[in-house]
Amino acid sequence: MPPRKRVDLKRLPRWLQYAIALAVTAVVVALAWQTGKDRPVPGWIQDYLVPALGWIGLILLATGVLARIVARKKKASPPNG
Repeated sequence: MPPRKRVDLKRLPRWLQYAIALAVTAVVVALAWQTGKDRPVPGWIQDYLVPALGWIGLILLATGVLARIVARKKKASPPNG
């Protein structure tokens, strides 16, 4: 058996990293949908998990936007000294 070749995904172009991530996500979602499409959604998922993930997503989005605004202001302001 030949030795395994290690691949550093961080050395790939950014667009290819995103393409791989989207492909893996699509496969996982498709498998999850295929496995659970005939079963009802548990109440705790519908009542608690989905709203919690929605709020967490909004908080992460707002945090990212604010961090970007602060970073731009720091970059634009002249250094004191």
